[in-house]
Amino acid sequence: MKLILKSIIILLLIVSCQEESLTTRTHSSSFKSNNEKIDFLNKYIHIKSTYSKLEYDIVYYDNSTGMVAGPSDWDIKLKATIDKSDIKNWIKGCTKIDNPKLDWSTINVQTTDYQWYSNTGLITIGVNTDLNEIIYQHKTNL
Repeated sequence: MKLILKSIIILLLIVSCQEESLTTRTHSSSFKSNNEKIDFLNKYIHIKSTYSKLEYDIVYYDNSTGMVAGPSDWDIKLKATIDKSDIKNWIKGCTKIDNPKLDWSTINVQTTDYQWYSNTGLITIGVNTDLNEIIYQHKTNL
């Protein structure tokens, strides 16, 4: 009986020490300021940029918490105007592609006048250097 009680206490301690879940369904319109948008976005995208305009839709299922941890799933869509010098950070490691397959029903995007890049098929990035604008999608098999 003592062994079972000790096991339950240890299990509760392990579960209570886990990090906060990143699971979310969040559109950038839910934030009042650009700084709030950026702070939230930085939890999910780790490419540093200076944003003058920013719109995104993040669907993220954090499967790393709970009794049995597993890989997380996400669909992150972003449209942003950034500093021209930051563009190289977004396309680093990507190759040019034609005819990207995107589902942009949650963000208003016109996909013409962009050069398209991809990395492993999970990341698609459109770049318009005249407008310093990027369109980004990173999606797992949701």
